[in-house]
Amino acid sequence: MGRAIIVRDMYIENIYGDKILDPITFEVGEGDIALIYGDCGSGKSLLLKSIAGIIHALYPGLKIYGDIYVYGYRPIEALEKGYTIYIPQDISLTMITTSLLEELEFYGIDIDDDILRMLSAVDIASRPINTLSAGERYRVMLALALHLGKKIVLIDEPSAYIDSISMPKIVSELRRYAKENNVTIIFTDHRKELFGEYIDLYIGLGDKTFCIAVEPHEDYDDSDIVVRLSNISFSYRDREIVRDLSIDIWRGDIVAIVGSNGSGKTTLIKLMLGLLKPRRGRVEKHYRDAFYIPQLTSYWMIGRDLISILREFGINEKILIYTGLWEKHSFTPYSLSLGEVRRFGIYMAIYSDRDIVFIDEALLGLDTKSIECIKSLFEWTRKKKTKAIVFSTHDKNLAYSFNPTKVIDLDKNSS
Repeated sequence: MGRAIIVRDMYIENIYGDKILDPITFEVGEGDIALIYGDCGSGKSLLLKSIAGIIHALYPGLKIYGDIYVYGYRPIEALEKGYTIYIPQDISLTMITTSLLEELEFYGIDIDDDILRMLSAVDIASRPINTLSAGERYRVMLALALHLGKKIVLIDEPSAYIDSISMPKIVSELRRYAKENNVTIIFTDHRKELFGEYIDLYIGLGDKTFCIAVEPHEDYDDSDIVVRLSNISFSYRDREIVRDLSIDIWRGDIVAIVGSNGSGKTTLIKLMLGLLKPRRGRVEKHYRDAFYIPQLTSYWMIGRDLISILREFGINEKILIYTGLWEKHSFTPYSLSLGEVRRFGIYMAIYSDRDIVFIDEALLGLDTKSIECIKSLFEWTRKKKTKAIVFSTHDKNLAYSFNPTKVIDLDKNSS
């Protein structure tokens, strides 16, 4: 097998001349599976976007040094020749049509049932994209990428969307596909343990994460009930997603909504927010204001830079220090990694004056250090009863490590 990708003494500097990706050299062979791993902000996505040939279009101020060759071509040339495809962290704006089948028809590509079965995407291929969970949507994007028949598939942070039970199976199937079709696949992820023995080359980046948990100071009333669900049920078409669910959520509660991809976690959060109405039962909202962090899009904040966003929300600028992002205070959210944006958003929510916080896929893109800081913030919120926190995740083990006061397991609730 030949060499598909060569990276030699490559590093990246920002517009201020600061090194944001340390020098790195590696080679990936044809048909090999590689994993680029590291903490939030270590440069995983920047490296992958550099290989994809899209880095300058997305971040024109960055300076790229060293050499990258994709089948002997510069990345932009390889992209123009149709060698590469990149699946981004933020998958909210990645399709033109309304379903995978329509997308394949748009490109004039015949449906490969083996690919759909391999990714457990048969049942969702014809469903409207706006009815899919983020995990289901990610499977659709993987299926589309393989259908397009590119030589190199670049997959950014898949564990953010695919549950930990499905992940090893999908990586195994992608490895088999790569070996049979001589396709090179490169993942980025901070959860190295999910990829097991299926990786040919591990590429580790530096330790970049810094955060501290400083106790928020708020006045509170520990007698407040915030949300009450009374025997609510919700269906989409013929599929019952939530059935006869009742729960009281009080100030100080930490509520974990867990379940596999497509189980209805986002739907339940939207029911609590009043964005959806239950088919039967009642949702009582006793909160004044809520802070909602959606899963899609990942970059949900509006503002020129991080300080402007904090000022708009009336939140203390010190959280830039607490999140390790002070040096990036003048950056826009779009220049941060997915994990950095998620960490910043959760700190904003906890330090806000809102009565309840909803975080859809709370652990999206977060590394171990970030998770430990956020656990401490949740614990203080629980002890001081400053607000209620409702978070969803497809990782049940991690959810229980947060010591939630209540758990809603939608794999058990739904039919």
